[in-house]
Formats: sequence, structure tokens, C-alpha cells
Amino acid sequence: MGMFDYIELECDLPIPDYIPQDMVSIIKKSFEENIFQTKDFECVLNNYRVSKDNRLYLTPGMWFDKEPLVPEEIVDYHGIISVNMIVYLDDSNLLDTGEYLDVGPNGYLTRIVGPKIKRNWIFITYKLKFTDGKLVQISLVHPTEKEI
Repeated sequence: MGMFDYIELECDLPIPDYIPQDMVSIIKKSFEENIFQTKDFECVLNNYRVSKDNRLYLTPGMWFDKEPLVPEEIVDYHGIISVNMIVYLDDSNLLDTGEYLDVGPNGYLTRIVGPKIKRNWIFITYKLKFTDGKLVQISLVHPTEKEI
């Protein structure tokens, strides 16, 4: 597990047609209420933001700081980052995947696999491509059509 950074996405995120319509509203609401995580930066619990105009900003500081330690700054990033979020579904959208999240024998949150187990969450991963500090491409990596 380890440390990570937070990244808030104000830009529109594509949701493919293979995602069932009864899940789309739950996913979109989760995008509005929650913040993605990434391990592609410094992993010191910094707060990043992609604005509506696709610029990447950094507000250094820890999650427990009520006020930013320094003003937000534009990040001139070039490359691809992965952002992740777990979206919890309501009971009417349980997925019969044969797995669920639980604390495994090692004491960490892990996927537990078994016959006919229903899962009430989906793990969402997007790849974000930046050029000259601007977001130029967004692609959904997980869930795939096979995973739904």
C-alpha cells in the first residue's frame, strides 16, 4: 500500500458505453465527492489538481493541513500518470465477480476470491497524459469490459 498523493480531477472523465447505465450515475457522483490517488509523483500526500482548463496544479502539504502551506503552483509536467479510485456501489449493483475486499492473512486490505462472491465496488484507473503541463489525453484502464 504505502504512501501516495491526492489528485482532484475537475475535468470531464470519459465513461465507456460498456459500463451499465445504472452504475454510471453512482460513478459520476463518486467522482464529484472523492479524490483520486496516484503513486506517480512524490508520494508524500501532496494535493494535486487538474483544473477545468486541463492545467495541473500542486498545493504542497499534508492531508491534515487545514490551510495550504504555500500558494498553489502550476506544474509543468510531461508524461503519463495513473490515477485510481475505489467506487462503492449500492446493493442493487452488486457484481458477481467471485471476489471482494477484505483483510487478508497478511493484515492488508486485499482481494479475496471465492465462488459466487458478490462485489459491491469497482476499482477505477485512468491514465492521464500531460504535455507542457496540460492534460492532452484521458483513457480508462480499469475496469475493462471483461471486468464488468
